[in-house]
Amino acid sequence: MVVMASPRPWWPKVSDIALSSRQLTEPRHVDTILLENGTLNLTDQTAPLPFKADRLQLRDMAFNSPNSEWKLSAQRVNGGVVPWSPKAGKVLGTKAQIQFSAGSLSLNDVPATKCTD
Repeated sequence: MVVMASPRPWWPKVSDIALSSRQLTEPRHVDTILLENGTLNLTDQTAPLPFKADRLQLRDMAFNSPNSEWKLSAQRVNGGVVPWSPKAGKVLGTKAQIQFSAGSLSLNDVPATKCTD
């Protein structure tokens, strides 16, 4: 299944959408969306996507949200959003658990650094 949005908020080299029996009653709800080796660009103005998932999983992705409430830029991101239910102005949804690691990260133009003892 190929999903397109305009403009396209993600550009992975690999994407995988896992379906379940839930599609019989909720055709726009999928089990898992996996995005791998690409870039995920999100803004508060990104149009809400017409589907949702129990889990949005990222593997080795770049993540950018330059014009949103939290100005975030991250590289080599691995992690996920559970559940993923995007809404207008809230691309990651309003009630989700978000967990990820990143090789490099900047939040509101402040770079994160690794703490050493």
